[in-house]
Amino acid sequence: MLKKLFGVGVLVFLLSSSLALAQYKVDLLAYYQMGWWDPPYNTPWSIENPYDTTTLDSGTQLTLQVPPCPKGKAIACDLYLAVNFRESMNTSQLAVNYYCRMDVKSSIIPEDIIITQSAGICNFSSPQDGIHPTMPPLPIRRTLRHLMERDKQNWWGVNYKTGGTVPVDEATKLINALITKGYDIEFGFYGSVQGIEFVRVSNFAVYISSISR
Repeated sequence: MLKKLFGVGVLVFLLSSSLALAQYKVDLLAYYQMGWWDPPYNTPWSIENPYDTTTLDSGTQLTLQVPPCPKGKAIACDLYLAVNFRESMNTSQLAVNYYCRMDVKSSIIPEDIIITQSAGICNFSSPQDGIHPTMPPLPIRRTLRHLMERDKQNWWGVNYKTGGTVPVDEATKLINALITKGYDIEFGFYGSVQGIEFVRVSNFAVYISSISR
């Protein structure tokens, strides 16, 4: 009798879980898979002076269009990145701060407001003895997911161009409107390096999906 009750309980749990999962529908809206010599692979950085800190900014490397999703509850942006950093053995300090930037663009965004988010790829700092490398020889790989969700700001920065953050109520209304009406999202890379001779994005893939009931 106990085994039978346990079995019924497991069945009820599985059914309730599947019903909860079935409440949402996921549709692929846009994607990009980098090929050989496609951006951003074809825009590497060769560092002229690894002794000094060098600021990096690739500008916009890719733009994807997110179509209107009036029934969408959220927009999911999945990123896969692999970046090579060639370490110099002639400096006393190694430091890498490297990010993927995602900028939202739309005519419904007021002129004085920017909406952006950054995905950390590598943040590393260490003394360099000139003999032993401190970074792994393989590419740094990251898999990340970012949500633009109705009625939530999450980690998106909604800021005034002159400085300061937009009030949460206004920011969430703007995010809701973007999901409903669609927008463009621009991808680029930025950061700073010291003790590095060469930086290249060796793989980059983006998948953007809508989540709706």
